[in-house]
Amino acid sequence: MFHKLQFRMDGGFTEAELQGIKEDALGLLSDVGVRIDHEGILKFLEAQRGLTRSGNRIRLSRDLVEEWLPVIRQKNYEYSYNRSDDAWRLVTPYMAAQFRDPAGGAVRPATTEDQRLCVKLGEVLGMYGPEPLHVQEGPVEIRQLLSFKIALEHSREIGGWAPAMNPVETRFMIEMGQAAGRKPPYGCMEIPISPLRLNAELLAMLFERRERQDQLIGIVVGGGAAPMPGATAPLSFPACLSQGLAEALAAYIIPQVIDRRLLGYCSFGGFLFNLRTMDTFHPYFPESLMYGAMLRQVLQYTLGRKFGHWFKPDFYANPGKLYQVGFAGATDALLGARSIHVGAEKGDVLSPLNMVIAADLLRHMRKYVEGLPLVHSATLTRELIEPGLESGMYTDLESTLNYRELYVNPRLLFQHDSHEALMAAAREEMNRLLALHDFALPREAQAEMEKVFASAQKALVR
Repeated sequence: MFHKLQFRMDGGFTEAELQGIKEDALGLLSDVGVRIDHEGILKFLEAQRGLTRSGNRIRLSRDLVEEWLPVIRQKNYEYSYNRSDDAWRLVTPYMAAQFRDPAGGAVRPATTEDQRLCVKLGEVLGMYGPEPLHVQEGPVEIRQLLSFKIALEHSREIGGWAPAMNPVETRFMIEMGQAAGRKPPYGCMEIPISPLRLNAELLAMLFERRERQDQLIGIVVGGGAAPMPGATAPLSFPACLSQGLAEALAAYIIPQVIDRRLLGYCSFGGFLFNLRTMDTFHPYFPESLMYGAMLRQVLQYTLGRKFGHWFKPDFYANPGKLYQVGFAGATDALLGARSIHVGAEKGDVLSPLNMVIAADLLRHMRKYVEGLPLVHSATLTRELIEPGLESGMYTDLESTLNYRELYVNPRLLFQHDSHEALMAAAREEMNRLLALHDFALPREAQAEMEKVFASAQKALVR
């Protein structure tokens, strides 16, 4: 029996309750299992140690899952977690299809030039993660490869988590990444489907190549589970989190059983679901913040990883979101989030100015979380108080001005009287950052990648 949930800065669950969630997840895997609608895969899996079949479901023994937990802790290619060094990092948006022009604010389908701008900006900001835009021009069949190509050309770490949906395109993704000299992953397969099901179509792409040289090595496989309380999962916090953990573990382990050469990632998220509007809650409400804190607890307890924070920065169109997002981000940062994910606006729209403002907000949060210099003594107190005794005002004193610079003023935020002035300053900062971009692929790598891309065009474009 769980106690009355009380939100704390560490989340709310006791250690005994975290162990209970883990045990529930292992129980779901051993007693219920995951559904896989593919007879050949089912037959193969039921012959493997620690796996049993019940109809179209595969059950994973507790002992098998416990064996895999240390492996998952060491080899987890999930970009949503803090990096192993716990460095503060911004993570790129995930393949938005629409772009907001920083000059006039118009929204349009993403072009190659838009992608180039966002990748260069992200590179200077030290971002990593997926391609920020999914280019919407050129032949449909190669748009994803074109988006990846631009990321490889102009950045060290951006790109590599685009969805791998068919074997031909996926093979070219791998070859392009290798030609560019990048470390994997070169794409991803998210296979968990709530509740407790795995994507059989994607698994079949791996299963058919399990003993072959053309296996899709370099693609990271797993999940990414996203059970939504009240929609695709029970509304109960513990039950929903147990389900998500079970889905994430199965999505990591099953592909590895099929072929140990594959890369894996294991995570789960999800948001509270509003049954009245049939939509997810924004993470600015106490319930959503509490759910995120408890999710972070479970991930840390079972997988030894801390989840980052997701910005939903509608700053350009909605100035009030700046403070909502800042509050939610600061809460997650106090809970240990160090990877800060910059998402797209509503409607799958990416604004580069929002990326700049998010970076400024991150610097501001980091300053407070890491600690501010504090000098105090009785002598200093008198020195600071005495100059203002006669006038009763301290606004113009050097100590006040220094204090404001130290404690209050970030580079962009709170410096401007209007939203328009803030956006103008963000444009100026964006242009300053773009002028600093200096990364380019070596000529040999660029030439090799161009050959692969040309081959992809011939093979894929009808």
